[in-house]
Amino acid sequence: MSGAAPARARAPRVPQRERRRQLLDAALAVLAEDGFGALSMEAVARRAGVDRVVVYRSFPSLHLLLLALLRREQRRTERRLDALIPADPGGRDPRELLHAGVAGFLDAVAAEPLTWRLALLPPEGAPVAVRAAVDRRRAAAERRLRRLVEWGADRLAVPPHTIDAEVLSRMILSVCEEHGRLLLEGTFTRERLAESAQRLLAAVAWR
Repeated sequence: MSGAAPARARAPRVPQRERRRQLLDAALAVLAEDGFGALSMEAVARRAGVDRVVVYRSFPSLHLLLLALLRREQRRTERRLDALIPADPGGRDPRELLHAGVAGFLDAVAAEPLTWRLALLPPEGAPVAVRAAVDRRRAAAERRLRRLVEWGADRLAVPPHTIDAEVLSRMILSVCEEHGRLLLEGTFTRERLAESAQRLLAAVAWR
């Protein structure tokens, strides 16, 4: 019999798609907790529990990793906003739709705090690309909200020229964003914030 030691079994190889998701999650966690100044390939590797070479195999540079992360988080927020602010509200009551949208937004923030922290609380030192992505998301949400406000005013037979749809849509967006930030900061409960936002919007929307 040979005295050679048995060969070490290789760990199962992680599929590339799963590895990329793991690394992007790690990068998002680094950004949310430590800011852009702490983001590096080494920091992502440590967070993911892998060797730095593994990170470079999936993302040849930090720039490409960050770009992939921004695109993924943009898709996530856009999908959620599309669901919360439907392009075609159908026969729903505008007030109920608005209240449901506020509650759904806070649920989304609670469910994916790291994603929404990047959108609502960009870390200090965020590069221009990040702030540009946040601005694009906000502009798209404001345009969708403006159409919703105009639809709601028409459905509720609000007299013409009694509301400014552009101003009101921006105000609604600001209220939601600020309540989302308060939720991320852990200052108030989701239930208290939802009630606060709904009462505030009920007092001003379509009046």
